[in-house]
Amino acid sequence: MCGIFAAFSREKIISFNKSNIQEQVNKIMGHRGPDNSGIYLSQDRKVLLIHTRLSIQDLTSKGNQPFLSPDNSRIIYNGEIYNSKEISAQLSIDNPRSDTDLLAKLLIRNPIDNIGKIEGMYAFVKYSSKEQNIIFGRDYFGEKPLYIYKNNGFTFLFSEINFLKLAKYFTAIELNLDENSLTRFLLYGYRQVYSQDKGISFFSDLKAVAPGTINEYNLLNGEIEVKTINGIARDFIDSKEDNNYSFNDLKKSIISNISDRSISDVPTGVSLSGGIDSNLITSILCKTNNPPQLAFTINSKDKRYSEVETAKYAANQYGIEHISIDINHFELSPVENFIKLSSQRKSPFLTLTSFVSWYIANSANKHGIKVMFSGLGGDELFSGYYDHYYFRQNSQFISEQEILNFKNKILPMITNPILSDEDSALGRVNNFAHHYEDLKERILMLNYQKNIECPKINMMPSKSSLRSRMFAEITNEVIPIILHEDDINYMNCSVENRSPMLSRRIFLDSLKIPESKLFSDGFQKNPLRQISKELIPEKIRSTYRKIGFNYSIWDFVDSDKKSIYDLLNNETILWNLINKDFFMESFNSRNISEKFLFCIISAQAFLVTNKNEFLFG
Repeated sequence: MCGIFAAFSREKIISFNKSNIQEQVNKIMGHRGPDNSGIYLSQDRKVLLIHTRLSIQDLTSKGNQPFLSPDNSRIIYNGEIYNSKEISAQLSIDNPRSDTDLLAKLLIRNPIDNIGKIEGMYAFVKYSSKEQNIIFGRDYFGEKPLYIYKNNGFTFLFSEINFLKLAKYFTAIELNLDENSLTRFLLYGYRQVYSQDKGISFFSDLKAVAPGTINEYNLLNGEIEVKTINGIARDFIDSKEDNNYSFNDLKKSIISNISDRSISDVPTGVSLSGGIDSNLITSILCKTNNPPQLAFTINSKDKRYSEVETAKYAANQYGIEHISIDINHFELSPVENFIKLSSQRKSPFLTLTSFVSWYIANSANKHGIKVMFSGLGGDELFSGYYDHYYFRQNSQFISEQEILNFKNKILPMITNPILSDEDSALGRVNNFAHHYEDLKERILMLNYQKNIECPKINMMPSKSSLRSRMFAEITNEVIPIILHEDDINYMNCSVENRSPMLSRRIFLDSLKIPESKLFSDGFQKNPLRQISKELIPEKIRSTYRKIGFNYSIWDFVDSDKKSIYDLLNNETILWNLINKDFFMESFNSRNISEKFLFCIISAQAFLVTNKNEFLFG
């Protein structure tokens, strides 16, 4: 993975001291690309491209950037193309020197069609002095970040918000906090921080480039034309279930696509839980020519989240060394580390799980691992959440046996107070009550009411409520959140993160599976369970219980109470939004929901550690 920063203007000149900015590039962008950095300034001094490289494939200098394209344009690129050989053969492209070289040639030849052929993750910026344009884009799922911001006659494109610090060496920059985004986070948590037009941003006028698009900025008139490559919404709407679709075909597709994603010239590892998704991915990767070297699992003292023994057993079955990580065995307390990391993010931690995940990234780096794989996508593509059972029951085609299987085998294990009440849950899931069970508590603690739209289910044309829910999780509520957090966490530690299940081909295959076949004998993710026979241990494949690694917020608070109180006693805009006295009383008596408490601590850490930065204007 790499770091991207681009700045361009139609009228203003970019002027800076090159030796000074090179030093700042290494300081600000170096974690995303410790192996090389490059700077390109156009002849008219109106376009600046900066790139830092984390070498993953082809470790030679020919992979360094900015890259000179065959058409004399310049490209900076962040990502991986997993089907480069297939594309090269299909389009008769002889021996591309690197993924960047292939991308450059695809952009020369009918980019809308050819970029759409890529199976991979990418963000790129291309400048053509001849065409007087800037072309930029992101991959299908939005795995790789790319932000856009306009200010003072300049347009900026960059991988991380913190990269905007480079702009102060040639122009003034002022980002203002978006109180509406912060309030939505406080009210609804992580599920409502993403928006289609803005992505994930807590600053006004700063947006994310839309996934699956190619954008052309005309340097002559300042207009931006947005073109969709492969629209995930269009793919979903056009999809049709196929009663004859074979799980054998799914197995071949998943093995092929995950195997393609194993390519690397540096050591790789995997985040291994006790669940079916990460185990299936680990099993497949371990059978490739480039198996991961290490498997990492968080060791939680909370039995609700403990997966170490199961993961250790599974790793032994796959023949891969296992590393157990205890976040309390770190040089800083969890609270101190949380505050330190918050100062670097320019965004609150969106979930406590995200904070815990950083320790996996850090451990991977310390063990010499440069690429990490995760099981992200299995729950959302193949139906893996408990509330999916209720959305499934809205189907007129569900059988009595399927409902009975749920009542007897799944319902007794559900601890969510709303989902565990079968009599009322079927209706309440449609209002997201199970996700926002503490909403009244949060609203009461707000200092004033804001006109914030309540969450609702967006039904897709001709699709069931279950399929609509799964699609929302893929495009809005879950996948974009985890991708955002994983990218920040892993790149903070100079480690590339990959989510092999996030393949357009696998997604399209998942949509062919009849909804009824997503479940069997009470099991969710039935397709993955069927194809994983003889691939993963039976005791993992056949368990009904859903476990996800996590960490107790009260264990977190108790690890360093002084630092928590010091943090909360800072005066920030948070206390304009939240009634501080009411909160502190509830906090001291521990009469506050854990999810809400995390949101408040996370928002405060974000505000405190960034309030003196230029980014707040």
